[in-house]
Amino acid sequence: MKSLFALIVLCFSTLIATAQQNIFPDINGIWTDANSAAFTNGYLIISQEGEKASMSHYLEFNGIPMVEYGVGTYLGGKVFFDVKVSKPIPGWALTGKHYLTISDDGKTLKGEYEDAKGNRGPLVFKRILK
Repeated sequence: MKSLFALIVLCFSTLIATAQQNIFPDINGIWTDANSAAFTNGYLIISQEGEKASMSHYLEFNGIPMVEYGVGTYLGGKVFFDVKVSKPIPGWALTGKHYLTISDDGKTLKGEYEDAKGNRGPLVFKRILK
């Protein structure tokens, strides 16, 4: 009887884990900025567990470096990051949000940012390593 119960629990756990993978597509890995030529040497590193994700992002905008980090959550097929800038570009906001959707093939994150100053713009990242 104990073996049957253990088998049922194992099967149920496997079903839940499989369902979570389908609900929260894997975005773990290293991504590169693919938005415009003004953004170079841009790397986004994401660590994800289910609906929770953390990110660090280094980029250079017209040669000026910037570093930001954040935490995020999946909701409605999108991941939302609250970000803080630890190495700012002069005049740019120090906080904001990223709204991203993963492509069906899992190779692109696309969406937009909104910063604390009310600026909005496109974001595009291509996966380079899982």
